[in-house]
Parts: sequence; structure tokens; C-alpha cells
Amino acid sequence: MKNRSKNIRAGRYIIVLALLGSIYSGCSKMDDTYKDFIKDGKIAYTGKADPVSVHPGRARLMLAWPTPSDPKATRAKLFWNNRQDSIEVPINRQLDTTKVVFNNWEEGSYVFEVYTFDSEGNSSLKVEIMAQVYGDQYEERLLSKPIDASAFANDTLRITWGASPDATVIGSEIKYEDTKGVSKTLFAPAGDVLTTIPEFKPQTFQYRTLYKPSPLALDTFYTGFFSEKIRGNLNKSGWTITASSEDVAGNRRAINLIDGNLTNLFVNNTSSGLNYPHWVVVNMGKIEEDVEGFYFYQRSLNPTRLLEIQVGNDGVTWRSLGDYELARTGPSAGEPVRLILAEPFTARYFRLVFKNDYGNSRNVNMHEAGVFR
Repeated sequence: MKNRSKNIRAGRYIIVLALLGSIYSGCSKMDDTYKDFIKDGKIAYTGKADPVSVHPGRARLMLAWPTPSDPKATRAKLFWNNRQDSIEVPINRQLDTTKVVFNNWEEGSYVFEVYTFDSEGNSSLKVEIMAQVYGDQYEERLLSKPIDASAFANDTLRITWGASPDATVIGSEIKYEDTKGVSKTLFAPAGDVLTTIPEFKPQTFQYRTLYKPSPLALDTFYTGFFSEKIRGNLNKSGWTITASSEDVAGNRRAINLIDGNLTNLFVNNTSSGLNYPHWVVVNMGKIEEDVEGFYFYQRSLNPTRLLEIQVGNDGVTWRSLGDYELARTGPSAGEPVRLILAEPFTARYFRLVFKNDYGNSRNVNMHEAGVFR
């Protein structure tokens, strides 16, 4: 029993000695690690860069941090690429922030180690930060914010947007031409569901989506431009009209055909016994380019069936676009019959030659007519 007790006590002494040896060894390694910071038996650290903010950009980035409150910090050193590359920058105490800009960098991810130093070479603790540089590869993957619907009326375009592809979308850029022929660019913030553009000239407009990969990003990134065609009725303000004949007594004059009022009618002179063809000439006031078609609000009684369309620039010389057979009614209640031409035309005048109707009568019966592009 005595021998056993001695063995147990001896074992305990060995364990204690082993633990003391381990602690001593650990302290030696710790002293080796921080021996450069020890002054007079104390660890002397310089105030570190904290926090470091990352400002990513296109082929560039910026790291920034508040100027350390430690008055001893005089310079900073940044390492990256597994410490194979580094840069040293002075700390200007007259500035609130220290900024380091890296230009002409390849697209990709980078890990930085940031240290500050005092005039005696004492270093701060390490601050490690990850940063991203963006470029063409990132931009090519960006998705456009979709348009759910677009509608044009009274010289105003209304765009209804779908959901943004992700949270880094900051908005959409729209390029268009107004009714005065002036090219304009409009920015629609990402949160907008509806964008309204007054004085819009019906045509193809372009749009693209803008991204900032970070709120602190130095640059904005863009999708490619997309195009959307808007067929809109041309404003008829200032238009004039003449006719082969009109029903003056019944106040069913030719002007009713272009006044925007769907409750009145144009009817030719019925008392004289005139028969088809009848015609009207509309002066649009200026040369209109890229007109794609016509619209007609038919009367339910004896709607027009066949007409010829002619165009010109002087009201005397005409070029025929051909004969067209119109539908009796629009695709749904209250909608006009639309006639899309094989090719757009450019002209100041158009001439409608009415040749017959669905009722086998002798007279034109139509509420309204116009053009769109």
C-alpha cells in the first residue's frame, strides 16, 4: 500500500511539471510573437485602423478609415496578394479620414491586411478586410428591370415596372424624344412602380438598368440598352381638313372626323344625291415622320368597307399607299379599327378616298380618324 501511495504522488508531480513546462513554452512563443511590441516589459501597440470601409469600383477600389485617435500613429502599411505586395501611406492628422485608392486593377476578390505604425516602428494589431474589384464580367451578368406594361395617351407615356432583379439596382435610365423633337434622358428610381413621361413623342424609346454593387461603390454599372416600341396616336391639335362634300345642314361636317369627339359624325352631302367615291384631305400642319398606320372609329350604321389612302407634302401631288378593307368594328367595344401599313410613310398631308361601305349605301358614316406611329 505504501509503494502504491508513493507511485501516485510521483505521478502527480510529473503531471504538474509537464503542465508548468507547457505553460512556460507557450509563454516563450507568445513573447517571440510580440517581442517587437514590448517596451520596458509592456506591450506597446499603435492605434489601429478601425473600421476600414471598402469602396469598390470599375477596375479600381478605395479603402478608407477614420484617422486613428492615437496621436502616435504616423503611417499605415497595407499588404495583399499573400503579403507579396504592399504599400505604405502617411497618416495626415489634418484629415478626418485616411483614403487609399488602387487604380487599374483586375476584376476579382482581394484580401488586405492593414497595420498602422508610430515613429518608432511600433505596429498596431492587424485589421483584415476583403474587397472586390468589378469589371466587364460582372456587368455582363446584370439583368434588366422588366417593364410590365406601357401605355400612351394624350402625349403622355406611362411605364409600369416589374420587380427589380436584386437589391443592388438603383434605378432605370430612359432615353426618348419629346413632342418638340428634343432628345431627353430620364432617371426612374428603383422603388418606382409607375413612371410618367409627359410630352412624349410616340416612337421607340430605350431603357437600361443601373446598379451599384455596394452603397459605397465608386462607380455605377449598367445593363445594355433595350428598346420598346410605342404606337401612339398623333396629337391632332392644329390639323385642318377639307372634303369633297359634307352634310352642313345636319352639322355632320368633315371637321368632326378629326375633333376627338366620338359622339358626332362626318357624313358627305346627302341631299345632292352624290355617290361614292367621297374624299377628305387632312393637313397635319407639318411633315410627320415614320407614320405607321391609321385608326378609324366606325359608325355601326353603314360602316366604311373599302378606302384608298394617299399621302403627299403639298396637298396637290399624291402618292397612293393602296386600297384597304376596314373591319366593321374595333377588336372590342370602344376601340378603333387600326390599320398598320406595310411600310411607314413621311408626309404632311393624307387623303382618304372612301369607295364603299358594308351597308351598300351612298354615304360615308364615320366618327373619327387619325394616324399613329
